[in-house]
Amino acid sequence: MLVYFLVSQAVCGNLLAIVFSLNHNGMPVISKEEAVEMDFFTKQIITGRDVHPGLFANWFTGGLNYQIEHHLCKKYNVRYHTTGMIEGTAEVFSRLNEVSKAASKMGKAQ
Repeated sequence: MLVYFLVSQAVCGNLLAIVFSLNHNGMPVISKEEAVEMDFFTKQIITGRDVHPGLFANWFTGGLNYQIEHHLCKKYNVRYHTTGMIEGTAEVFSRLNEVSKAASKMGKAQ
């Protein structure tokens, strides 16, 4: 029973990490100055990503690929970002690469 619990928690934890990573990582980072000028909802929309619906995406994410912001964006003229799972994953890895290079340069400068 303990082994089942540990394995299920590890698998589910990794699946949720992938879903949350797709929805939030690799998106623009808002500066303090920009944040002061934006309301909470706009910040959430600009820094989030929708994953295109499809049989696999809907099953894999448990519906977490559907976000409510796309209902509000057109009305308020706010840009939102949506990708497929593969494209979204590529964007996350690309952004992580950029951040790691910047961190490496900062470490060398000290």
